[in-house]
Amino acid sequence: MKAQVYRALNSPNPALRGNVILMHDSGGDRSKTLVLLPQLIDSLRASGYQFVALSELVGKSRDEVMPPLPFTMSLYADRAVFLTISYVAQFLYYCFLGAIVLGVARLLALAGLALWKRAKGLGTPVPAQGPAPVVTVLIPAFNEEKVIVTTIERILASDYTNLEVL
Repeated sequence: MKAQVYRALNSPNPALRGNVILMHDSGGDRSKTLVLLPQLIDSLRASGYQFVALSELVGKSRDEVMPPLPFTMSLYADRAVFLTISYVAQFLYYCFLGAIVLGVARLLALAGLALWKRAKGLGTPVPAQGPAPVVTVLIPAFNEEKVIVTTIERILASDYTNLEVL
C-alpha cells in the first residue's frame, strides 16, 4: 500500500500527482490500515507534504462539506430496515454454518459406523433360505403401449423364478 502511494506521488503523469489519497477498507478489518497510516503520514510529512482537511482544501466549512443529517422518520426507517437485514443475514450465516457442521458430523458418524460394521463382519449378507419370495409386477394397461411393451420385454428377460404378473 505504501509503495502504491509513493508510485502515484512520483508518477511522471502530472494528472496522477497531487491527488487525494483514498484508503478505503470497506469497513472490514482495519488493523492493517491503522498500522500503516501513522507510518505513511510520518514519511510523507518528512518528504514535505502537508495534510489538510478536505473542507479546507475546497474552501468550505466542515458542516458545508459534511452536513449533519436531520433526525427524520425516514432515517429511523432506513436504520431499522438495514439493521434488520443485517441481523437476519447474521442469523442465516450461523444457521448455514450449523447445518454444515451437523452435515459433516453426520457424514463422519455414518462413515465411522460403516467402518465399524465392516470390521465386525456384520456387513456380509446371509443367503436366503427356502423359496424366493413372490414378486408381483403390475403392468399399466391404459394408453401405454410403449411402456407395456418395454415392461413385458424386461419381465420375459428376467430369470427370477417366483414372479406374478398382473
